[in-house]
Amino acid sequence: MFQISLADTEDLDDIVRLRENATKWLRTKRTDQWQEPWPTAEDARERVLEGLQKGKTWIVRRSREAVATFVVDEFSDPRLWTESEQSERALYVHRFVVHRDYSGIKLGATLMDLIGALAAHDGYRWLRVDVWTTNKRLQRYYRNLGFKKVRTIKGDYPSGALLQRRVPERSH
Repeated sequence: MFQISLADTEDLDDIVRLRENATKWLRTKRTDQWQEPWPTAEDARERVLEGLQKGKTWIVRRSREAVATFVVDEFSDPRLWTESEQSERALYVHRFVVHRDYSGIKLGATLMDLIGALAAHDGYRWLRVDVWTTNKRLQRYYRNLGFKKVRTIKGDYPSGALLQRRVPERSH
């Protein structure tokens, strides 16, 4: 049985370990994603801590083991999303990580559907992600979950592949 809850600062080490696990796995794939901390290791950890302090980070556990994490908020990076896009009601999913031991059971897809259902309940129109620009496999994963490519931003920001999925209208 899985438990999902808002994470807090006491979950920082578990979340960092989830990301480290994903980084090791990514090293075996043909991607440069997370192979170098961006912009630095300290900044990456600080971003995780900031998400925890703002109450935007979620953690999924099986028993006591952390098996997934993600951040959901309304923040749309102006370097990525246009002013017009930012004016639309959208939720943005950041730092979505599922432990590799739980791949293949559709945990990620189930969590994304749950986020989409909550977005629909709250009247959002879009669920959006920005994905590592060079990780074509991850972009394909999101397209298989119903996300459509918006565009790819070129530049120094590593997660410039933008995808979105329409949130189903709220049923009464």
